[in-house]
Amino acid sequence: MCHGTETSNVSIIVTSITVVHVSNPSLERKLFPAGATLCFAMRCVLLGSTLALALVALQGCVDEVTYPECASYSKNSVGPLTDATTCRTACVTAEGLAEKNGQLEDWKGSSGSGKCECYDGSGYRKLCEDSGYSS
Repeated sequence: MCHGTETSNVSIIVTSITVVHVSNPSLERKLFPAGATLCFAMRCVLLGSTLALALVALQGCVDEVTYPECASYSKNSVGPLTDATTCRTACVTAEGLAEKNGQLEDWKGSSGSGKCECYDGSGYRKLCEDSGYSS
């Protein structure tokens, strides 16, 4: 149905247009030559449907980031992480980080139900979090 030399690229902005109404017949002929209105409408419907299906298909595609249990953390002979001291050791020895502006480790919780994060100069990076930890 859509033939001729019209371009096949349709802007995403077009998806917000559902009905095109031009009250001036002369202007309508200039904007939409014979057969173009139907072609334009079909493209809108097709693009809108494709985007809707893509959004539905992509829901839940982002993998949840999981961290090891602090009680089972092991890297470069460091672990398990149970308190601020062992968290700091992991930041230095296992992760190769150094204190910056008085910041390095951030231990929260207690042994068996805690989490350890290390300051890397731009923000905190989580190393582990026990399943029993709650903020």
